[in-house]
Amino acid sequence: MSEKLLTMRSFGDAMKFKMSKAAKKKFFDASKAAFEHRPEATELDASKQEVLYGLLFESLTYTLQQTDGKRFPDIGKVWISETINNKKPLHTEILKAAQRTEAVNEVAVYFHENLVPNIPKSLLSVVVDSVAGLVQGDATLGKKKITSLKSAKERKAAADYLAEVWVLAVCIGAKRPNCSQRKPGRQKNKSTVDNATIKTQSKEPQPSVDLSGILKSHVSAKRFINREAPRKLFYDLLKSEAPYDKNVIMYYGIGGIGKSSLIKNLKVYTEEKNVQFSSVDFDDPALRSPYKALISLEKKIGTTFPHFDIAVTLCFIKRNPEFSFHDSGLPNEISQKILKLSQSSDVSLYSPTSGLTSQVYDVFGNDFGLSELMKEQLIELEECSATDIEEQLPMFFAVDLCRHMMIKQLDKFVLFFDTYELLWEKGRGEENKLRNDAWIRMMADMDILNKVIFVLSGREKLQWELESKTWLDKVQLVQLDVLAPNFAKHYLSLCKIESESIQNSIITASNGHPYYLDLCVDTYYKLQNLNKVITPDYFEGGFQKIQERFFKSLAKNEVEVLRILSVPRFYDFEIFEIMNSRFHTGYSITDFDNFNAFSFIKHEPNSKYIIHALMRDEIKKHIKHEIRESIDVCMINYYREKLSPEKITVDDIRFYFSELLYHLEASESQEQYLARIEAEYISIVKRLQISGETKYLLEQFLDLFNSKYSLLGGTEFFAVMTDMIHLSGKYKEAVGLITEYLSKFQIDEIAHDGYRLNLYIRRIHHQMFYVPLQTLHDDLKIVIDLVDQDKYVAQYCEMLFMLGAHIYLPMGNFEDASYYLQKINAIATDNGLSGLLCRAMRKQAEVYCANGKYDIAENICNDALHIATDKTLWRYAFYLRCILGEIKRLTGKTDEALVLFNEIMPTAVSLGIKGWIGHVHLALGNCYTDLGLFDSAIKSYDEARNIYLEIEQKWGELNLETAYQRAMLISTDSTDFEELQRLKVESDEMGYNVLSEKIQCLIAGDKSIIRFEYL
Repeated sequence: MSEKLLTMRSFGDAMKFKMSKAAKKKFFDASKAAFEHRPEATELDASKQEVLYGLLFESLTYTLQQTDGKRFPDIGKVWISETINNKKPLHTEILKAAQRTEAVNEVAVYFHENLVPNIPKSLLSVVVDSVAGLVQGDATLGKKKITSLKSAKERKAAADYLAEVWVLAVCIGAKRPNCSQRKPGRQKNKSTVDNATIKTQSKEPQPSVDLSGILKSHVSAKRFINREAPRKLFYDLLKSEAPYDKNVIMYYGIGGIGKSSLIKNLKVYTEEKNVQFSSVDFDDPALRSPYKALISLEKKIGTTFPHFDIAVTLCFIKRNPEFSFHDSGLPNEISQKILKLSQSSDVSLYSPTSGLTSQVYDVFGNDFGLSELMKEQLIELEECSATDIEEQLPMFFAVDLCRHMMIKQLDKFVLFFDTYELLWEKGRGEENKLRNDAWIRMMADMDILNKVIFVLSGREKLQWELESKTWLDKVQLVQLDVLAPNFAKHYLSLCKIESESIQNSIITASNGHPYYLDLCVDTYYKLQNLNKVITPDYFEGGFQKIQERFFKSLAKNEVEVLRILSVPRFYDFEIFEIMNSRFHTGYSITDFDNFNAFSFIKHEPNSKYIIHALMRDEIKKHIKHEIRESIDVCMINYYREKLSPEKITVDDIRFYFSELLYHLEASESQEQYLARIEAEYISIVKRLQISGETKYLLEQFLDLFNSKYSLLGGTEFFAVMTDMIHLSGKYKEAVGLITEYLSKFQIDEIAHDGYRLNLYIRRIHHQMFYVPLQTLHDDLKIVIDLVDQDKYVAQYCEMLFMLGAHIYLPMGNFEDASYYLQKINAIATDNGLSGLLCRAMRKQAEVYCANGKYDIAENICNDALHIATDKTLWRYAFYLRCILGEIKRLTGKTDEALVLFNEIMPTAVSLGIKGWIGHVHLALGNCYTDLGLFDSAIKSYDEARNIYLEIEQKWGELNLETAYQRAMLISTDSTDFEELQRLKVESDEMGYNVLSEKIQCLIAGDKSIIRFEYL
């Protein structure tokens, strides 16, 4: 049917819907035939169609109030003629009925369900604009509604707004525009109410109609059918008294089965019951990290979570130390205040978050409503890495959510999580199957959130019982299936598809699958707009045929836009505009909203649009390779531009880089993909590595790296990946990768190539934590004499450093250690290698400590610390402060040493080097032991032990256990003899001669202080 006849059909069907059987036979059949067969009925222009909608609305209102909904007024031929020719005046009884408050909601619901879905998109904006001319009495009211309709669609459907505006128009007695005086077509924002009418009506008392609680939500025209049992489960839980024993519901089922629609329906019901909620849809790639998802949840709640915001800010500062309070991209308003506070005060250069929490409490404690009970936990975050802080964010969010519920006196709350399976977008395996959603599980298990209902939906059911069987008693799993035939028929009837043969054809083809039913409805109306005669064979065949026929029903430019926008994982107006222009689709960007009205396009609150995965996958099957490649290249360039600013947050880098990699991986072979990473994006990889994003990078690349590492030798990417594997604590794995690559070359080939030489040195460095010193010594001696000292200065010095600092020093060969360190000192000074110079001076200080010359050692440390600070070499400054702390302890200034080690612990964590975090815990334990605070010592030793065992660092483990035995000897005058013997044997095997001598002294009962050497 054409758009004109669609209007007639809507009018006739709406009337038939309300009439009794007798009334239908008496009034409807003949009247409808007379109405639709008159010449005027097929020639109505757009403006008269608007009037028709207005008359339908008034007739409906009249019927609801005057005839108890049994039938419409008698509509004979005279009435039809008057209607068509716009001679029928506004009936005073209809106006009075419409002004009754109780009519408003019923009318609006009916309008939404039966009228708006049948208004052609080309006319919808015309109808909206005409409403502005109808509404008077409050001159700004119509404008407000129009603005809401155009800019705030994420809160209400367009139909809801449109219905509400019509209700307002009728309820304040607005006069219908005189369309006979208007030209056909659209007259934007032009009022057609004459001044005399306005004056006359403005004198009449206006009814007081309270619309504040009306039209907050309505059942969609494509009503959600056959989900009574799944919905009832949620309804019953929501009605029940909190706290809840079973507070987690998981809806799961195949793609397109209606999970997201169900979640949307449950949100509407929750709002109707005046229960507050928030939600996250993981369809949006930006929200798949706890950091971003929790911030989004807070924003949707519309309030401030102060303790959570402080934690988020600390995480942000750790990741983005270069950002100031002036910069855009900060997480929240509290972040700006905290950054301004920190950057206007004397915060430690070594840790920009050190002492920040206390400052925030002092300055903003009352303004933010901060709890003293949370202060210590927030202070502890100052010592954590960004990754560790992110893992604790759910706890702070939970505390503030509980606090919010108490302040607002909420007895329950709901958190919705949709498209849950995309938390495992890269695949679900043994390592991550319980890790990626651990933050949600953490909150669901908190007693303080036992009044919060967690509603999850995804393709796969939860596996939380693998962590603990107790989840079986807390989680309700609900599988969604296809619609039964009777419900599918009801659904199609609501969509005004009344032909039984067409209904049966659609149901058979779609097999009751909601996604394909929706697509059939979209196709049906597209065919109507094309004035096609619709027959059942349009919908015969399976799923693929349904999609094929849908595409055939689209205009060419619609198909082109769909094809292009199905390649990105999401789009917004900016991407829409860029892609539309780049590929010359011919589609008007002013029709952006119309394009997004398809049933398979999801609109996210952050102005992102996501095409359903089933549609995207089907479209991409039929895109020519060269076209797909062009689209991917366009998106790669788009995200490369997004990554180009000099100052950009790490979270934005992660998001943009993930999308860039998605398109890069799709457009290139694996070999080409890795080559592009090496040639174009290695700087981004290194930037993320420096920011402590090892976990993120391993998630992005590790699987591919493991399958292709044999082809990557000789690249910077290979070197970076082995370093990240090493930093993650997998020393032996990193060593194995390097060994396999270097096995292809003779020793002289390694010595005469800078890249291979670097890897050779890294392999030795990675091994020094668990391989005997003599083995490392021999490996270095084999190559060091072959190296061109002038050509490979940095590598040569690094080998000298390892010999002097990491081999001869722990061996107890202080003479050779001093010789090599002095040699490095001279080369570093001559070549301006400040970092190397600081490292050499640190180890020289340790040599002097070993010889009991603490004054000289302290002077060297202070000189090196000045260089490190001047050159902003903060990592080396941290190492030097550790040596200064040890010097204080060795010289009896244990209290000062304890203060210093506590001060530098946050820096250790910020650097994210686990071995050094363990070292500082061990140093703290030694201080507590020397002070006789054995309980505190044991706690620090336990922290160090856990880290050393995790990363399999033999050096740290042996030193730790030796220190522990000394603490036992001092506190109880006894030791574990067998343990000491084991420690001595293993120290001898490793070549740790200095440590072995100390262990022998402990066996003899010597309680003297033991110097700890930082490897």
